[in-house]
Amino acid sequence: MRLIKVLLLTLLITSVGCFSPVSNDSKSDDVVVVEDEDTLTDDDSSEVDSSIDDDLTKEDSASGEEEVPSPITWTDCSGIPGDKACDFTFQDQNGNDWSLYDHYGTVMVIDFSTVWCGVCRSIAGDVQVHQDAYTDRGYDFLWVSVLVDSSSWGVAPEASDIQDWVSAYGMTTSPVLVGDRTVIDTTAADGYPIVSWPTLVVIDETMTIHNGIGGWSESIVFGWVDEVLGIIR
Repeated sequence: MRLIKVLLLTLLITSVGCFSPVSNDSKSDDVVVVEDEDTLTDDDSSEVDSSIDDDLTKEDSASGEEEVPSPITWTDCSGIPGDKACDFTFQDQNGNDWSLYDHYGTVMVIDFSTVWCGVCRSIAGDVQVHQDAYTDRGYDFLWVSVLVDSSSWGVAPEASDIQDWVSAYGMTTSPVLVGDRTVIDTTAADGYPIVSWPTLVVIDETMTIHNGIGGWSESIVFGWVDEVLGIIR
């Protein structure tokens, strides 16, 4: 019962899932104008100074461009519904670093899976279909698969494992990440309380955890996604 309580507060645990224990002297930038009495008149000096001032003004203007403030203003995160989700960065199937917080503004299902989990594999075949069902209708939505283990329990996957997964299950625009167990925190205080596989977490466009589930229920997961997107069926 303890692991159910820590799984995202209102977590619904289904009977279909894969279970396993969790191990858890600086140079000055000032411009100096040296006047040579033999070659520069007072008027010449003024022209040089004016030119330099213009250049400095241009530089100041360029460096003073307003930056768009980051929407990531919080410092705390957890694995509890209503709290901000904890950031993570892993390599995706294209060899690029993929960070959760880079996708602020997008509703996401984060699918924590393992290669050895049968239920995870059975879900994987429909992942791109599920994503397309929303994006084709104009919704900003991503299904993100984070493979935490390889085909061996407790062993982190490699890039080749991700490529095999993508090839087998047809992900094209749906990210698949080379994850590891650093995302797990069974207390939910500083990470995701993953105690069964798969564990799916629905995150809204503000990076707030809406809800999560250990195991798999299509109706429950997409009911939550519809709630976040404001879809009434």
